[in-house]
Amino acid sequence: MPTTPGANKGASMLLRAAGLPLRLVKSTALGAAYLRLAGLARSRIKTARQLVHPRTSITWRISEGSIVETGLPSSEGFGLSSLLARVLSRYDNDPPKITMLNALTALEMAANDPRVSLLDVRVVPAAGAGNRPVSLGLGFAQAQELHQAVMLFNYKKSKQFPSGGWGSSFTIASFDDQLTYYFASAFTFISMLPTGKVPLSGISWAQLHHKNLLEALGIDMQTGTRMEHNSSGAHFTESEIPEKHHESNLSVRKSLNDTLVSDIANSRSFDIMASFSETYKSTEDPLQFVQSRLRIVMAKLGPYIDAEWAQSIGLITDVSWDFIEDNTSVLRQRTDIGAYVKACRQEIERESRDRSTFHPILDKLIQLVRGQAAANKHRLLRAYRSQDRATVGVVYLLGAIERGGENGANLVAKALVDAALDPEVHSVVVRVDSPGGDFVACSTVSGMISMVQNMYGKPVIASYGNTAASGAYSATSSCNMIVASRSTLTGGIGVSSMCPESIQRMADPFKTNSQLSSAFKPESHLHELEGDKLESYKRFTDKSYEWIVGLIALGRRMAEDEVASIAQGQMFTGDQAAKNKLVDNLMGFTQAVEIAAHAGYRA
Repeated sequence: MPTTPGANKGASMLLRAAGLPLRLVKSTALGAAYLRLAGLARSRIKTARQLVHPRTSITWRISEGSIVETGLPSSEGFGLSSLLARVLSRYDNDPPKITMLNALTALEMAANDPRVSLLDVRVVPAAGAGNRPVSLGLGFAQAQELHQAVMLFNYKKSKQFPSGGWGSSFTIASFDDQLTYYFASAFTFISMLPTGKVPLSGISWAQLHHKNLLEALGIDMQTGTRMEHNSSGAHFTESEIPEKHHESNLSVRKSLNDTLVSDIANSRSFDIMASFSETYKSTEDPLQFVQSRLRIVMAKLGPYIDAEWAQSIGLITDVSWDFIEDNTSVLRQRTDIGAYVKACRQEIERESRDRSTFHPILDKLIQLVRGQAAANKHRLLRAYRSQDRATVGVVYLLGAIERGGENGANLVAKALVDAALDPEVHSVVVRVDSPGGDFVACSTVSGMISMVQNMYGKPVIASYGNTAASGAYSATSSCNMIVASRSTLTGGIGVSSMCPESIQRMADPFKTNSQLSSAFKPESHLHELEGDKLESYKRFTDKSYEWIVGLIALGRRMAEDEVASIAQGQMFTGDQAAKNKLVDNLMGFTQAVEIAAHAGYRA
């Protein structure tokens, strides 16, 4: 169809804005064809200049503290001290820090990238570690997320390279904690020194009880716990663990151990089956057989499984002194994981620009050719650039939740407000790794999350890391969706308050006496709560508990009675929490970001 001069001018403005040589478009069909050909030409140039080459081997050096949940290390700030830290960091040879989100994203991108064929991870001691045991400092849920990411990498590579030539390797001198081995068990090749060990024995923990010590010091601990399973104050008020607390701990520990055994059995099943093939019967389920053998090994040999034994039963692949140099990828293009992420981001940004420039929607192009470009050019170009894209803001809720401080509720609330006010942010992920904290601080975070969702219409997704218990759960219970790992520790819902009293008895041996005015007495620990003051203390605890139950019931769309039945202070793993409707999905950090992106795009 012939076009008018105004249409030619409009099309020319579009092409000039796109950074292309000026061309006069004679018809809508030719215009679309030209844009397509120009896109193909740029694609060839991009391929010629690509930063990631075929058969790339990604190397990742890690040490204690190099994988962090969030936050820039001090060496990445500004000023003279930061500059000095950056200079010194070049000489300590420590691996660069990487956040969990970046690490998981890098592994996911590498899994889907057919140019990458090998993942090589090496654990090195941190500078100044001395003879301290080498631990990556990961929690169970973090180790599980990384484990699953490597398993996905292996699966994808087996499909991309059906004839072989792919793999993932993990090299370490010795495993000094079992969560590091749990992460490593996902790799196809595991190498360690002959003098090393695998401390695989299962999940357990201990709790000290201080009641007898406090009584000897003349201190009584007044508690306001309202839940029979809550053990937060039991180490001050009991001389041994109460039966209900013991039952709750056993349930959580069993769930975590089941996860540990099943994940290692899944990833190492071929090697373990090969080592126990003589005792395997054809009538047995292979996975159950591997799990049973793994439990026997953990019970009999753990935590002192030496390298030779570990290799003989399939826990590791190789025992070698050559743990520094890598001979498996000499012929490959080696790329550090940080450089790989940077290269991929550059490619994604370039492809995004190309897509928004060279492939606009055809009906929009028709509008431009009909002479409407002059009025709509800038608006349409903005639409092209934002097409099929959603920006997800990530806010972190870490450590004990306090009203102020480095990770204070005031800063978390400010970050949520910033995300709500930012027109470029379409949804938010709240990443949680916290045991709870101050009642008022937790309610502050909860209120801000509700504001982002209700007043600004932006979806908020909660992603639980190692722990999201007590106040951390109630603070995020109103999120549109809650996702957690199977090994996340959550629950512990309720209120627990403690008030030490009668410290005066502690001073009696020193012949010290104190007299208190009636105005000061209620705030002092030098007397016992009694009468109306004791009733007021209990009433305030009850009101706080009722408020938390109501908040969770509203956020999770549950009846208050249903919430109260599981808000007895008991802890749950992610598996157990999902069964109790406290968690919506069992998945990792990157999957939570993806869900938030889709929700933000729809919103």
